[in-house]
Amino acid sequence: MIKRQSRNCFIFIFIGLLVSCGGGGGSSYSGPAPAPNSAPYFIGLPSEISVVENQTDLITASAQDDDGDSLTFSLSGADKDYFNITNLGVITFISAPSYAAKQNYFFTINVTDGEYTASGNLTVNIFVKENCDSSFTVEPSNGYDLIWSDNFNDNDLNNDNWSKVIGNGHAQGIGGWGNNEQQYYSTSSNNLIIEDGCLKITALVEDAQDDYGQYSYTSAKIDSYQKIDFENDGRITVRFRNPIGQGLWPAIWMMPSEAVFGGWPYSGEIDLMEYRGQNPQEVLSTIHYHDGGHTYKGSTYYESQENNFNEAFHEIRFEWTDSSMKFILDDENTIFQISRSEFSDGVTYPFNEKFYLIINMAVGGNFVGSPSPSEMCDCCNPNLCDDKKRLLVDWIKYEKLSSN
Repeated sequence: MIKRQSRNCFIFIFIGLLVSCGGGGGSSYSGPAPAPNSAPYFIGLPSEISVVENQTDLITASAQDDDGDSLTFSLSGADKDYFNITNLGVITFISAPSYAAKQNYFFTINVTDGEYTASGNLTVNIFVKENCDSSFTVEPSNGYDLIWSDNFNDNDLNNDNWSKVIGNGHAQGIGGWGNNEQQYYSTSSNNLIIEDGCLKITALVEDAQDDYGQYSYTSAKIDSYQKIDFENDGRITVRFRNPIGQGLWPAIWMMPSEAVFGGWPYSGEIDLMEYRGQNPQEVLSTIHYHDGGHTYKGSTYYESQENNFNEAFHEIRFEWTDSSMKFILDDENTIFQISRSEFSDGVTYPFNEKFYLIINMAVGGNFVGSPSPSEMCDCCNPNLCDDKKRLLVDWIKYEKLSSN
């Protein structure tokens, strides 16, 4: 009996030791292993944005951490010192940007949960949005009566004054408008808007097609054909600002209301202002007619770099009598003038007939060469297009010599 009791006691003690070794005093975790920390990430952060100059608001960088960790934002990179960022990811300019001072900024946005960091690069492009003088009231000049005007202060184009032209000239039998132009003229508000007291025409890098072909650019063209006619013993003044960009060809010009002497150029053409987007210091005024063939006469005006035709608004005035034509810039600079007596004997003088007004921006063609898409506005963001890449017209007035 004594031996049996001793053996039972030994077995009990051994089992107790096994249980004690497995328990570890109750301090070990017997469930699943803890999940690793998740890295934060940005939500919908763009790589590039465009903003209007002279404002400090920029963008809010939205980020998330699936663990619910608190996040800290910071900036790095070349232009970080131009910006502030809050602990909520709100980014602003320290000082309002100026297009003249700097057009592009590059920096990196960082967000961290203390262990992991996510980063995103951002390019900020500065663009200009012009406000024309919407309070301007068109008044007649001394010695003149105001016959007609348009100061573009309404929200839409005045259909009593203007029609929108569509296409590339094929429907009129002059594909490429006779100049190998590459644009398709559309009626889209992306190409033509009335905004801030301005008529704004925008040429876009945008695919278009019609029954005659495919095009890589769109733009806009309006005319006063069969709505508003202009004739001599009067003058037309237009306040405008031109775009900048290789291959952009804005023009303010006139064609005969009726082809009295035959098709172009027999019945004449009057170009108040033509311009090459790659030469912002130059505008041209020209007349076209027939003298044994297509003949043209005109001149180029050269403006200072500081006051060039992309940096500032200018006024072109066409003074027109039955015996002379004169093109004047900003009230004091004569670009070109010609009298009827200077035409060759026997040449039909077509400039005493009625003409209508045209405003357009062509892309490419014989006059300007091939366009540079990188210098143009993009179809995907037309509302963010820099006004420096648009043709802007503030107002137009047509006057005739007063009878009083």
